[in-house]
Amino acid sequence: MLLLLLACQRPPSPDDSTAAVDDSVVVDDTSAEEVPLGMFPGRYLMTFFSCDRDICMDPSAFNHEVWVLWSDDGVSWQVPTGDFEPWTGSVPDMTRRGDTLYVYAGPGEVRRYRFESDTWEDPVPFTNDVQARWRDPAPLVGDDGLIHMFYLDSAVEDGDPADCTADRAPCTQRFGSAVEVEGSDGVDFVIQEGSRFELTLQAGDRASDPAVFATPFGYVMYILLNEATLALVSDTLHGRYTPVAALPEGMLTEPYYGLMVGQWDHERQLIRSYASVPLPRGQGQQPDIVIQLAEHADLDAPLTAWQTVVEGGDPPELPEGYWAASPGLAENVRFPEPFQ
Repeated sequence: MLLLLLACQRPPSPDDSTAAVDDSVVVDDTSAEEVPLGMFPGRYLMTFFSCDRDICMDPSAFNHEVWVLWSDDGVSWQVPTGDFEPWTGSVPDMTRRGDTLYVYAGPGEVRRYRFESDTWEDPVPFTNDVQARWRDPAPLVGDDGLIHMFYLDSAVEDGDPADCTADRAPCTQRFGSAVEVEGSDGVDFVIQEGSRFELTLQAGDRASDPAVFATPFGYVMYILLNEATLALVSDTLHGRYTPVAALPEGMLTEPYYGLMVGQWDHERQLIRSYASVPLPRGQGQQPDIVIQLAEHADLDAPLTAWQTVVEGGDPPELPEGYWAASPGLAENVRFPEPFQ
């Protein structure tokens, strides 16, 4: 889904709670219950994949690793406390529900972290009821307490399913959704009828990597479209998403600000959007891939002000010369209902 780029909740339910952070737990001000933070003593979580830039896209080896970081402000990111080791996987995304962090990554596996016991379980496959060829899964917890998954619905078996090749053009790219089977602990899903969004691609176009999050003005979906980001909105989580009318053809960024995710900052009342951005290094050299942040109050204009927040060497445990690519986000602390 990202070869070209790399080469060049429904709003939370009313019983969600504001939390104050200390070193090991947060206190739910509504119920006075302590919520364990385990090895992630911060309000926000980010996952991404990394690899040595010089061999990252070597077709003979799968050398991508999944990392998970934490932050209190969404700007300064740190590696987990204690014994954390990245694992093999690519294009990850994640969500937290109760005591469990669910990290979904290619090739079609979920790894679960249990906060109370501070333990990682081995990755296991996750599936859907019709064996749909879903790509780029993006999870979030709905107000029903279940995990809702958004994905690229692609029948392409060979090559990159994001691409519209000349032999298939024009192509209809569909983005669908699924709902977790209750009691399956993030493993089994039921595909929802219809598409959340469809678009027609011409030869050479590409679209992939949905990401969905809740804001006071509706659910927002980001899609990678020709290495830039298309922004869409819907009044309902599994409704039809439409391009943001205030943006030129719905485009929130220019090319090479893609593979983007967003998160509503409940305290500051703004959106934090994170993109994978290639930084050229010279002719014949692989670029650096970094994660940059743009903060914005709405979706009324394309994003132009960015700052790098994760890159090789920052945090220092991520080796110099390694990519930080394809971010995914989760809240580690749930906030009160901000949308009424």
